[in-house]
Amino acid sequence: MKKTILFSLLLLSVALSAADFRWKGKGDSFTREKPGGYIWWTLGLRLAPGEYQVRARLRGDAGKAFTIQAVDAATGKSHWRKGVKCGAEYGELDFGTFHYDGSYRLRISDWNQPGFYVESVTLTPVKLDAVPDAPAASCDSAEGWIPLGKTVFAADASDRREGGAALKVEVSPLAGRKWYDAGILRPFPMKNVSMVSFWIKFNTDPVPFWVQIFTSEKGVAQKLNPEALGIRKGEWKFLELPVSTFHFRPKRSTVKDVRALQFSPDAGFQSPVIFLLDDILLEP
Repeated sequence: MKKTILFSLLLLSVALSAADFRWKGKGDSFTREKPGGYIWWTLGLRLAPGEYQVRARLRGDAGKAFTIQAVDAATGKSHWRKGVKCGAEYGELDFGTFHYDGSYRLRISDWNQPGFYVESVTLTPVKLDAVPDAPAASCDSAEGWIPLGKTVFAADASDRREGGAALKVEVSPLAGRKWYDAGILRPFPMKNVSMVSFWIKFNTDPVPFWVQIFTSEKGVAQKLNPEALGIRKGEWKFLELPVSTFHFRPKRSTVKDVRALQFSPDAGFQSPVIFLLDDILLEP
């Protein structure tokens, strides 16, 4: 029998408005014969930092404990886990609270033995952190950046446009990989953004690249053509990207509840891509 796993997330903004996130399960998740994931809910950086109440509606063998985890989606490291004994009939179980600090790509998951029937999981904000706007990144330090795919990065003081260093990024090729699974990502909490600007320099032959804005609801990107923008190998180029040039639907000039910014080379390159970023600014 096909069952649907429903995950709902309630986020409270400063204005106390709510937004729901739902993820639907695939196939019959109740016929597994080995440990695995009933829950695989990748939230990335969409969740606002703060304290969250965790509840789940499920059933299983009476007295058997079901464990839920908050995991770093990039490394697999568990930041929080809690097991609660369930009953033979469906019931809503309280897994307590966990704190998310916004510094890693969040995935809510489990790795339980077969025999459980999960109907839903709910995260309810108890108290959100007071997070000030972070409109700029000087790139003097590599701290706070998150690598995606086969990406290495470091602050480079020998080649910079502003401040003490630039962020040097190297992405290795990998057949079949999507563009959004490689590159560099950084939390950028901002209530409102109308413009993204930055300096970029390619140490290798320039390739098309993507800039993606993540909000509390989704990620929206635009693809940039180096030739059309006058970007040349070994030369710094300053770019200004109005929010209106990103593929938001409906089109808008300002975006709210920004969580993060991502830079990724387009898929299909055959040799390592090396580029530098500096003086990144999100303007309200």
